Amino acid sequence: MSAVANFDRALARARRDPDEPQPLCEGRPDEFTPDVPPSEKEAKALCADCPLLAMCKEAARGRAEWGVHGGIVWLDGKQWHWLARFGLLSGEYEQYNIDQN
Repeated sequence: MSAVANFDRALARARRDPDEPQPLCEGRPDEFTPDVPPSEKEAKALCADCPLLAMCKEAARGRAEWGVHGGIVWLDGKQWHWLARFGLLSGEYEQYNIDQN
């Protein structure tokens, strides 16, 4: 079974049963899909105590989404801060590239 499917099943169980491990992001979309990307440190802190952290991080690699997943900011299945560090963000996100000069 894929990482995405495993995570989706864990999330579905959590939504059905309050005794299952609960993701910290549930019900807090503004913090996990913000208009301005959080720093790497802020992203890690958002997810630090989440019981689904590792599963979420692995699943994020297979999704084409924007937001904080598993303590990392993702854009289309790629790590946001890595893209910014190497000047690979384009279009509306280009302003977030980190100048390496």
